[in-house]
Amino acid sequence: ASTIDLSGYLDNTDAQDLSLSNNTLSLTNDGTDVDLSGYLDNTDAQALSLATNILSISGNAFTVDLSSYLDNTDAQDLTLSNNTLSLTNDGTDVDLSGYLDNTDAQALSLATNILSISGNASTVDLSSYLDNTDAQDLSLSNNTLSLTNDGTDVDLSGYLDNTDAQALSLATNILSISGNASTIDLSGYLDNTDAQDLSLSNNTLSLTNDGTDVDLSGYLDNTDAQALSLATNILSISGNASTVDLSNYLDNTDSQQLSLNNTDLTISGGNTIDLSSLQDGTGTDNQTLNLTNATLSISNGNTVDLSTLQDGTGTDSQTLNLSNATLSISNGNTVDLSALQDGTGTDSQTLNLTDNTLSISNGNTVDFSAFVNTDGQDLTSASLSGTDLTIEIQNGASVTVDLSPLLTDLETRLSNLEQTLGIGNVEGRTNQKAVLYQNIPNPFDATSSIKYYIPTNVGKASIVFSNTSGQVISTVDITEVGEGELHINSDGLASGTYFYTLFTDNKKVATRRMVIN
Repeated sequence: ASTIDLSGYLDNTDAQDLSLSNNTLSLTNDGTDVDLSGYLDNTDAQALSLATNILSISGNAFTVDLSSYLDNTDAQDLTLSNNTLSLTNDGTDVDLSGYLDNTDAQALSLATNILSISGNASTVDLSSYLDNTDAQDLSLSNNTLSLTNDGTDVDLSGYLDNTDAQALSLATNILSISGNASTIDLSGYLDNTDAQDLSLSNNTLSLTNDGTDVDLSGYLDNTDAQALSLATNILSISGNASTVDLSNYLDNTDSQQLSLNNTDLTISGGNTIDLSSLQDGTGTDNQTLNLTNATLSISNGNTVDLSTLQDGTGTDSQTLNLSNATLSISNGNTVDLSALQDGTGTDSQTLNLTDNTLSISNGNTVDFSAFVNTDGQDLTSASLSGTDLTIEIQNGASVTVDLSPLLTDLETRLSNLEQTLGIGNVEGRTNQKAVLYQNIPNPFDATSSIKYYIPTNVGKASIVFSNTSGQVISTVDITEVGEGELHINSDGLASGTYFYTLFTDNKKVATRRMVIN
């Protein structure tokens, strides 16, 4: 970084006055003026201000202390022609063009007597210019610049262009700024190559049209096969010596017991839930079946028309026979009942609870110790949706029990009774009613079948399937009278409850519910 020694230009005769007319700068007793119009860039609305010897510029917190430059002894004239700086009585000019960088966002800073500018490592040592004789002050009032002991002021208002609210805009690839007709074409910066694709093969990352691949194998830690283990209350993970003590999470309050008194379910230390809504209101499920002519009824329940099961002779003298675990009916099929027993011919299994272990005779055991000493919760509610019984527990997750196996067993037994029970023709076929039977199995996973009977005097029949919102899902027309069977599947249907209704001659006969697991 080069330096320029200006000490030879000190003559200690600074009694001259500066004046500015329009864009022309003049010095008293000097016939040469300086035209400053070339330095107008019409973009700077900043204002200089001077308090005592402190110079500041609006929009920047930085200030410059000028007190050390007061010497009142300089009568020489500086002139600037284009980018060349001259001093009167000095044959050497200074070319300033190298200092033009068109970046008027630089900041001057002064440390002791060292002057520096942001963005450039070069500095200027001003200590040789100190003569301690310049006690003049610059002051700025509105747009007027004044110097103490000088009757001439400088009006700076001509340098205000009030255009520092310009906006940039981009049309296609042309960049423009408001208040200026000049534009910049950015199309040359487009390389049209931003359609590359990343691909990963094993541990190698590649970019299309790029010959350099990135090997990511170094980022694999091969530790994601860790196993959690719990010893007493200490939780640990394989491959890591750190452990977590969970003992603080034990509240040692899970010594509660469930008890059932009539229809009241109670948990010790907690609340009671009335389960009476789950029964028939009499405290017993000893319902009675009754058969009148061809109508089968159940106490406090509905009736089933069995007329379609008779053979027209007035008798159904079939015989049930049980051999070991196989149930058979004369002139019919057989049913293997071995799954319903424990191998001894009886299903009289016994539940036993020892400490925290629940066992069933001839069956498995369940360890409840993990549920002990942690529960001070109350049962809050019990609800039945379809065949799902849901029990809510205070501050805990709800528990849902599927009761469908109990319902399926009951429906299967009822179906077997329907298949084996017949009655003679009472009123003749012309007076028989249409019948819709419960689908079997129900609930079901994939397929189920629906039996029905259409009397001979019916002209039009159909089965309509709908969801719980009443939306019709499908309609199946029945074109033949008499007994029939419809095979259905669960394809395209979500798990849940659905309904199917039999219509004959545009009149509803019956509706049944089916459940898809």
